[in-house]
Amino acid sequence: VEFNEHFRINDVLSEMAFLAMDMERYGYKSLSKFMMREYQKIYPVILNEQDELLFLYFLLYRANVRLKIGGLKAMDTLEKQRELPDYDRKQLELFIRLCGRYSSLIERCT
Repeated sequence: VEFNEHFRINDVLSEMAFLAMDMERYGYKSLSKFMMREYQKIYPVILNEQDELLFLYFLLYRANVRLKIGGLKAMDTLEKQRELPDYDRKQLELFIRLCGRYSSLIERCT
């Protein structure tokens, strides 16, 4: 990937989604919205519903990766405690909420 200039450059929406997803995961959804609103004033990156859909896709993608990593780490814990650690439960709840937002937007766009 590093040898190809086009593959090295990540979409700004992807990077913003990563930060926004972490803010939401830690309970700062209003800060996430504020950050995106202020960023949009300076560097408009969400210009239409398709951009919004792409942003939500990136949010879901990042949340999915975090959930998978957390799940893999929790496998040992689950075998010992028989319940999902609070951190992973919150990540799963975030992923489910994002799926709902994504589904709603898909319906609106089609």
